[in-house]
Amino acid sequence: MISFGRRGAPLVALDVFILRTITIATTLCLVMAPFAPSALSQGPSRSESLPYGSALGHTKANWDRRIAASPKNAQLHMDYGTFLLSAGLIENAIAQFQEATFLNPSDVEPIIALAEIYLQNLDFEKSQTYAANALRLQQGSSAARIVLLSALVQRDQIADAERELTILLAQPRNPRVLQLAYMVKARRGDFTEARRYLQQAVTLQPAKIDWVLQLCKMLESSGNDALALEQLRTILKRYPNSLEARLKLARNLEVYRNDYNGAILEYGRALEIDSKSAVALAGIERCKGKKNNLALRIKQGIQFYIVRPATKN
Repeated sequence: MISFGRRGAPLVALDVFILRTITIATTLCLVMAPFAPSALSQGPSRSESLPYGSALGHTKANWDRRIAASPKNAQLHMDYGTFLLSAGLIENAIAQFQEATFLNPSDVEPIIALAEIYLQNLDFEKSQTYAANALRLQQGSSAARIVLLSALVQRDQIADAERELTILLAQPRNPRVLQLAYMVKARRGDFTEARRYLQQAVTLQPAKIDWVLQLCKMLESSGNDALALEQLRTILKRYPNSLEARLKLARNLEVYRNDYNGAILEYGRALEIDSKSAVALAGIERCKGKKNNLALRIKQGIQFYIVRPATKN
């Protein structure tokens, strides 16, 4: 998500009312449409076929009139771009941010917005270029440096990423920076430090399901499957309909705890979320097979009472 301060004129009351009425309708656009990998490569812009009788179309028409009345107002273009981005109209938002940059080249806000858009759309080279430009204009911009760090990590330019990371870690703890520190350290093969940073990021932002799942994977790989199980149960209390977390819990029970009944139960709950989940269907069949495999059960019993205690000493 990209959030910006509003220095320009506020929306008229009618626009505010209309925006509130479409909040629910645009939620999925906020989460998925702006950052779909094909969003920038699709054909005609969505706005070209936008029905102006709709609430969104009406609001956009009001913005168009305001822009026409003050075409040289850079902040107005910035605000309009923010609105378009929230509605999932990516190409239109990019055009407004670019116009804002053209009208006021010294303002880093639209440049950072462009860097963030290209980062989320997986165009890491262009994201890096815009973020670096923003930093040249404003060396102290943490927002620009975070986007630059993200792009560097994704482009596997780890030496440069470590330089930017050092600067960011000297500032107050930011969950996103800590998660990026985890990525940098993991790329360097320093998994102990990587886990420490990721644990800090999850502590500061426990609602980030993907971060929790990354942490659980690291915990399981290092033999801390019980702690991973605890993390999974905690996140599922908050988000019981998370398919990814539910499947991860089922796999933990199946692979690390040999609790096939519990795993079958969790795979079944995953099917309640997505009845066509191939992972859940395969997991149930696999667990049923393991339950009926007597030789496997004997082997697992020996491992539990002999091998596992030995590894804890």
